[in-house]
Amino acid sequence: ELISDGVTGTLFSEATPECFAEAIRRAVGSEEYCAKLRAQCREKREEILSVETYADILVEEYKKLIAW
Repeated sequence: ELISDGVTGTLFSEATPECFAEAIRRAVGSEEYCAKLRAQCREKREEILSVETYADILVEEYKKLIAW
């Protein structure tokens, strides 16, 4: 729920060692990329001020899924 690929982290599409290794390479291969992720994670953290706020966000996301 918190990770957006290339924004607040690095995701990989398949649960294989190769995909995992590629995601790690992407994440740590560039200091600029890592700095961008850190900054955006800090911004995201500011948006989610508490466990209660995060729980509210999750409830809204689950409601969207149920309605879908």
